[in-house]
Parts: sequence; structure tokens; C-alpha cells
Amino acid sequence: MNGGPIRLVFLLMLGAVGFVLLIACANVANMLLGRAVERTREVSVRAAMGASRWRLVRQLLVESVVLSAMGGVLGLVLARFGISAFGKAVEDVGKPYWIDFSMNYVVFGYFAALTILAGIIFGLAPALSASRVDLNETLKEGSRSSGGVRSGYLSGALVVFQFTLAVVLLSGAGLMIRSFLIAQNEFTGMNGAQVLTSRVTLPRSRYPKPEDRQQFFERLLPRLASMPGAPEVAMVSNAPGEGGAGWRFEVEGKPVAEAARRPAATAVVAGKGYLQLVKLSLLRGKDFEDTDGLPGKETVIVNQNFVTRYFPGNDPIGKHVRLYDRENKPRPWMTIIGVAPDFRQQNPVDQSTDPVILLPYRFENYSTMAVLLRTQGSPAALTPGMRSEVQQIDPDLPLFDTLTLAERFGRQRWYLTVFGTLFLIFAVVAMGMAALGIYAVMAHAASRRTREIGVRMALGASMGSILTLMLGRGVKQLALGMVLGLAAAFAVCRLMAKLLFMVSPSDPLTFVTVTLTLGVAGLAAVFFPARRAARLDPLKALRYE
Repeated sequence: MNGGPIRLVFLLMLGAVGFVLLIACANVANMLLGRAVERTREVSVRAAMGASRWRLVRQLLVESVVLSAMGGVLGLVLARFGISAFGKAVEDVGKPYWIDFSMNYVVFGYFAALTILAGIIFGLAPALSASRVDLNETLKEGSRSSGGVRSGYLSGALVVFQFTLAVVLLSGAGLMIRSFLIAQNEFTGMNGAQVLTSRVTLPRSRYPKPEDRQQFFERLLPRLASMPGAPEVAMVSNAPGEGGAGWRFEVEGKPVAEAARRPAATAVVAGKGYLQLVKLSLLRGKDFEDTDGLPGKETVIVNQNFVTRYFPGNDPIGKHVRLYDRENKPRPWMTIIGVAPDFRQQNPVDQSTDPVILLPYRFENYSTMAVLLRTQGSPAALTPGMRSEVQQIDPDLPLFDTLTLAERFGRQRWYLTVFGTLFLIFAVVAMGMAALGIYAVMAHAASRRTREIGVRMALGASMGSILTLMLGRGVKQLALGMVLGLAAAFAVCRLMAKLLFMVSPSDPLTFVTVTLTLGVAGLAAVFFPARRAARLDPLKALRYE
């Protein structure tokens, strides 16, 4: 999966896109409702001249689809430029090669169909509302609309709907961004930007015996250590965060007869000096020596989590454990000689620090190992020298996956970088559209109530009372949308649990931040039209038509 449950990621992204589309469509529907109210007299005149309701609905739907198509064309142009720019921005974050951010004819067809369908569906309610007129009432009232109250309720419901979706989107984006920031700081103590890593794979055809593989690395590591600018050199089978082999084991004095019930730990093969190179100072005991792993010197280093689970309240130094291979055959007893601090060995999806055991290379040698060099200058400058030293021992042996340790950590979290950024973009767009939607509704409502406001002010209403009157409806819609959105976000964000890194799906900091951010944006959108209405000149307001 290359760092995450990718199917879940894409499903959530599809949901986020759908939410943004629904918010945009709700905005357009609100705009069409406002126009429908203003055009009530026009529609009534058409109906009085013999136009059927279906003909009126058809005319209004055509206008809606044309508007949707124009927006779709503009969106298509922006999408082509946006996708290209985003693809270039994330091409070096470690995403899999098969994730291609580009558009093809299938995407275009889906896009065109969705554009037309959105125009029809979200233009239907305003069209039906506008075509439902009482000719006698409407024509008697002149330019005033009798459908204003009905459309006002529908408009308010659309605003609540927009804010509900915006809260869900912003909450999901906030959790992803929180995960990304925490993950960014996880291994900062290792100063991974100064550690150059590269993988070496010894072909079994040329290195069939364990002794051959041991001899190769015994020759390579001193040569690398002699390079200028590389004061520390070590090797490991899996760098932090890259997983490891799962081994079942047995603690001396605690036998488990049934193989399936034996405890398991993540095993990493490491050379002398590895823990020191990655700044993981031993809590107790000592590091491996050159002879560790040979018959009679079977040793192991464990992390603090291992000690807490299997030696609670006891000093593990000098105690013995033994591994069981895939055929459930016991390996020699190993003596615990050191305790390392806890660190995450599994990938970011597995958030807990599992029990980890470090094995000396002479005990369990692999064909593929990662070589690490802590550098004093630019790590990239040592790459040619590292390759040269390897090829002086074996000219046909390539280096691959040459990266700094920091780059390795970044690639483990590629999906947090890529999709967290996309979620944030969607959430910001959604918040902006929701705020714009409630602003437009409030401005339209203030415009329609201009004469009423003029009458109230002429009768002695203060600016404060007018402001309170205009704010009331908008604040209620905003509050209801926020409450429904938070309830929906708590449910939806639980689906993201597998994607989050050391962040709870109900993280209080994220939800408080989302509530404050969206609340401020919504209140600003409500306040400015209300303030403008409260500042009206009563004489001009009374003359307003």
C-alpha cells in the first residue's frame, strides 16, 4: 500500500469533492431562489398570457443548466492548470508512481455529465418555487412577491446545509494537517537531514553463504568510515518507520507450549554503532560489539516497550530470550545486553510503538541492508564516494534507494502530505463558499426589507435594534449549521482513524479550532450586510422600490 490504506484515502477524497460540489450547488440554488423571488411578477405575467407551468419550469431549468455549463467550462480551465501545478508540487514527496494527477476523456465525460446534472437538480427547486404563483395575489401586489416567505425558508435550509458540510470538511482537513505536523516532528531528534542512507543487495548467486555476506560488509563499513566528512557509519535492515520482520519469541522461565500464543516482536538487524548514529542513546546496558552474534555470544538489544511488557519491574539486562523461526523451531538463547528508548519502527498507520528487538548482523544476516552515514557537510556530496567504495569491492553491485534519512521519513508520510494538502484546499474553498452563501442570503434579505427597515427607523427604532433584527436570522442559521456539522464530523472523522498519525478522530483541539475559524468567518459574513442595513437613511429607504 506504500504507506497507507489507499482505497480509504481515495474514497474520502471522493467524498470531499462531493461535499465541495454540493456546497457550490447550494450557493447557486440560493442565487436562483433570490432571482426567482425578484421575477415573480414576470412569471405571473407569462402565466397570465397562457404559459403552462411546465413551460415556465423548462425555461428556468434551461437558464440553470446554461449557468452550470458556463461555470463548468471555467472550472475545466482552472482544473487543468491546477492539476498540473499540484502534480509538480508533490512529485518529489514519495508518492507511488502509479498515482497520476492528470485528466483524460473519461474524466472529462464524468465532469460534463456532473455539470449538466448539477444544473438540473439544483435548478429544479428554484424553478418549481418560481412557477408556483397565485396570479391574483401577485398581480395585485405589484412588484412584491408572495413567494418570499416560502423561498426564504428554503434559502435558510440551504445555508444550514452549506455550513454543515463545511464543518465536516474543515474538521477532516484539520485532523490530516495535525497528523502531518506531528509526523514532521517525530524524528527531529535524529537530525535525519545529515544522515545519508543507501540500500545494498547482495545477490545470492555471488554471496550464497552467510560468511560471504558478513565478509562483504566487514570490508565495506571501514572503507566508508575512512571517507572525509563521514564520522559515523552503521548499517541496519530497516530504518525507523520502515517496519521489520515479525518474530515470535519466548522469555526464559515463561515457556508457551502453543506456537500461536507465543508473543511477537518487530525484529531489526543492526550493526555496531547504529543506535548512536540515529541519536537513540541506550537507557541501560551496552551496544553491540564486533563479535556479537557469533556462537556463544548471541546477544540482543530491546526497546523500553519490550521491557515494560515482558519484564515489568525487573532489570532485563542479563536475561534471556529466544526466537522461533517460521517452522516453529527455536533459535539459540540470546542475552539481553541493552535497552533502547522507544521509537516507532512500523509505518505511520501503525501508531503504537511495538516491542522491538535489535539483532546483531552476525546472528541474522540479510542479503539487503541499508548503509547509513552521518555527514558533516552536504549528504549528496558523499553519494559518488559511497558508490565508488562499494564498486571497488564488487564492480557489478549497484546502490539504490539513496536518500537522506529525513527524506525516508517524508516518503513514509507521502499520503499525509499529498492528501492533507488537498483536504486543506477543499476545506478552505468550502469555508469561503459557505461564508459567501450566507453573506449573499443576508444581503438579499436586507435588500428586500429596505422599506420595512425605513419604516422601523422612522418610528424610532435604533441602529442597534435594526442590527439585532438583521443578525438574528443569520446567526440562528449559522449556529444550527455548526451544531449539525459538528455532529456529522464526529461520525465521519471516525472513518479517517486509519489515516491519522497520533491524533484521535475526536481531537478536541482540532474541533475547537474548526468551530472558531468557521464561526468567525460566518459571523463576518452575517455582520457586514446587517451593519449596512442598520446604516440606511430612513428617507431613502422609504422611497425604495
